Amino acid sequence: MHGQGSQHAAGHGEVSGRRPCGSQASVSCPSHTARPQCVGAIPARRETPAPPKGRRVTRADCTSDPLDCRGAASRVNRQHRNRGTLGGAATRNRVCPDSTRPRALRTMKLADQPLLAGGIRMSGASAGMLAWFLSTAVWGAEVTAIDPQPSAGRSAAIVVADGPLLHTGQLLPGGPFVAPTAPDEQVRQVFSRLEDVLKANHSRPADVVKLNFYVAHPSVMERIDQELAARYAGPAPPAVSVVQTAFAHGGVMVAVDAVARTAGPAPDRVVRAKPSAADRPANTALMPPGPHVYISGQAEKGDGTLADATRQTMRSLIETLRFLELSTADVVHVKAFLTPIADAAAARQAILAAFPEEAAPPVSFVEWISSLPIEIELIASARPRPGAPRIEYLTPPGMTASPIFARVVRVNVPQRVYTSGLFGRKEPQSAEEVHDLFAELKRIVEAGGSDLRHLAKATYYVSDDAVSRLLNEIRPEYYAPDRPPAASKAMVAGTGRPGRRITLDMIAVPKE
Repeated sequence: MHGQGSQHAAGHGEVSGRRPCGSQASVSCPSHTARPQCVGAIPARRETPAPPKGRRVTRADCTSDPLDCRGAASRVNRQHRNRGTLGGAATRNRVCPDSTRPRALRTMKLADQPLLAGGIRMSGASAGMLAWFLSTAVWGAEVTAIDPQPSAGRSAAIVVADGPLLHTGQLLPGGPFVAPTAPDEQVRQVFSRLEDVLKANHSRPADVVKLNFYVAHPSVMERIDQELAARYAGPAPPAVSVVQTAFAHGGVMVAVDAVARTAGPAPDRVVRAKPSAADRPANTALMPPGPHVYISGQAEKGDGTLADATRQTMRSLIETLRFLELSTADVVHVKAFLTPIADAAAARQAILAAFPEEAAPPVSFVEWISSLPIEIELIASARPRPGAPRIEYLTPPGMTASPIFARVVRVNVPQRVYTSGLFGRKEPQSAEEVHDLFAELKRIVEAGGSDLRHLAKATYYVSDDAVSRLLNEIRPEYYAPDRPPAASKAMVAGTGRPGRRITLDMIAVPKE
């Protein structure tokens, strides 16, 4: 493992234990008014009756009449599918034509154009309300793929417009206890288990927006890549990230967790699945559409044992939830970076104990290299706040603000941009590599309608002290000091890609 000689800040750059500070800091961006959604913004839910299925069209393919446009869309897209040419830098499940970039498969600018529903032209608030109803109450979340690569089964990023999102826990091959099995078979089992979980929650592989893989060795990625290409070859394949980690059970070579759209009804609160056993967390949680929060990794040492450190860290996180006027019932997903991974059962039991009156939310584990036993981050659903800005950067009482990561980010709009795990292309372990990494991040989030001032949640994996220091030095050049993303940074065994010792993935918010 790289970097084992330094068991300190390089391994836990985003830890946020509570300590005295002068006062609460809260910085927010200016409020923006979201454009109304297109009534035709219907996700590709094949089984859904009534509205037309999503078409991918361009203005050049349409007549002047919107109803004729739908017919043209059907003919044109059949031709594209037959030729294998349907795709592009950004593919969106849209009925609407493009008004600004002919033949680019992108959404039209809706603020200046009439909308159509059932042959009736609509505009203003009525159209916006109907669009919101269609996209959240009936068909789930609409998506846009940035730089989709159907042949590889992945996209550089996925933009989710609205709707409930299903979050899974860390799914292992063949259940939590795995007999020694060949890596190829374990990869197949993990993908099959994920499909079973999706099916049980009114979802499909085509609905997955983000996949996070955990591998014991980089060689497993070759088999994962083959399965992605075979199972996710649609027009909007998911964003994908990977980290190398050991597992509590020595025979395990691969695991995955996922975020997916769902065709089920949109709940008004977090809904967790019933755990498979009393000593297990839920394997899924459904997050309602609307506001949500990302709480950066927090770490309390406790008495130095993993069990007590987990208990104390969960207490600190619950204090943060109270600051946000939320409770444990609002938590959607828990991610823990811990050492040693062999003692993960003790950490899991301490996490479960923090949810005494309910099923614990889905949990994922990564082994990190650190002097601290554990760091834990949370995703939670939040309450609507009329007049709130699109995104807020918050510092709870007892913590100090940082210019490179926010303690909490509250997102007050339903849209978000999920990037894949990104890598630099320059010389490994160099400043040029880290600058290239951030340049790629900037390009991708801007393609998704966001920018570096609307970043919500970052995950950094580093496997070398030198590149970890470079990340800390270079980040301030790209982040506004009053609005960096919430983040967790972990020193790990590897990034899943040979020769690369740093990777990041990001969740961002469209800037308007």
